[in-house]
Amino acid sequence: MDYYNIAKKYYLETNHYIDERFLKNIVIYKMIASKTNFELKLIDENKYKVIENSCKKILENSDYEKILAFQTGSGTGINMKINDLIVKYAKKYYNFELNPNDDVNKSQSSNDVIPSILRITLYLEKDRLLNNIQNLIKNLEKYSKKYKHYLKPGRTHLRDALPVTFGLELFSYYLKLDEDYKNILYSFENLKELPVGGTAVGTGILSHENFKNLFIKNLNSFYNSDFVMMRDPGKKMKFVSDITFLLNSISNFCLDIIKISNDFRLMFSGPFSGINEIYLKNIEIEGSSIMPGKINPVNLESIILGCTFARNLSRISEDSSLIGEFELSMSFPLQMYISIQALDIAVESAIKLNKFLDSFVPNKKRSEYIAIHNPEIFTILREKLPYKDVSKIIKNINEENIHQIFKKYKINEKEIKRKILDLIDKIY
Repeated sequence: MDYYNIAKKYYLETNHYIDERFLKNIVIYKMIASKTNFELKLIDENKYKVIENSCKKILENSDYEKILAFQTGSGTGINMKINDLIVKYAKKYYNFELNPNDDVNKSQSSNDVIPSILRITLYLEKDRLLNNIQNLIKNLEKYSKKYKHYLKPGRTHLRDALPVTFGLELFSYYLKLDEDYKNILYSFENLKELPVGGTAVGTGILSHENFKNLFIKNLNSFYNSDFVMMRDPGKKMKFVSDITFLLNSISNFCLDIIKISNDFRLMFSGPFSGINEIYLKNIEIEGSSIMPGKINPVNLESIILGCTFARNLSRISEDSSLIGEFELSMSFPLQMYISIQALDIAVESAIKLNKFLDSFVPNKKRSEYIAIHNPEIFTILREKLPYKDVSKIIKNINEENIHQIFKKYKINEKEIKRKILDLIDKIY
């Protein structure tokens, strides 16, 4: 019986498993390590080819058995499961005997393989996340320009305020998510340093002195990437704060996505009893199982639920980063389990919010009327009257007499609109 099948009786046998992307990259890691060992003349060509071909066969079959997430903190169960899987394939397909520790794991240990795989796998997801966020940002910018002059009520404390435009609302969202994008991009850069060849306690014992450099070279050649070797591999074995930093950056993005989604939910509230500033087109599902014709912002709600979950994953990352003393963090399987979930949720949220932008249409006529015909529009009278006098006027305004106030103080609605739009134009 192999290592993992013996060890798993000591692990928590739940429905929480390591994502296959990590397992796939460990198989690739083993293939690159065998190539590196061969080039350093640490294994013969026959053994190297068997390991390489066994790895290719595993990748071709996508044959990764489920590996429990809540196990030993170093992830030895993950590393040894892949070592044993390669040995199994070598025997089955090539009738070749390999040793999981002496051959497949040569020049490596769980303590440098697992921390490296954590960073490699997340870093390889960088473009998927950032491209989708960038698509969302571009769409926000596009619609902010399209609706630049669509007046709508401004609101503070959920009370009427001076008018803004739909474009200006979206422009703020665009600027904030662009800031989040840059922070996430920066946080990914910290993952490029890998503790390759550190082995055991970071010293590199039982690893050839040239293994690190050559492995990184082969790794970058395979992935067409720019990973770098660390001067002290122990840093990324002891600390996982770079992972927490990434998840915190994703969490901030999710926080802003929740805020934006809630704003849109309020804009969509109604149609008769709510704000009703926007409507949605091309919605294919009913919002209720009992009330016909009801349309709910289900896409926004799914984003809010997912992003709430992702934000709490960053807190788990913070707490688990404290587990483990001296030379090794004890949080690697847990960091694997939560980090990829947070990243996937951020990707999906960016995609779904982007689709929402293509489905909403401003209720222009209603929004513009309410924006101009609300009491706070008379704030402009402060150009001529003291604050307390304007306050008295506003407090006595109702729907019936608002037009009389416009007439009494010779306020031109078109002039107000022009003035507001001129101010907004200066912001762009």
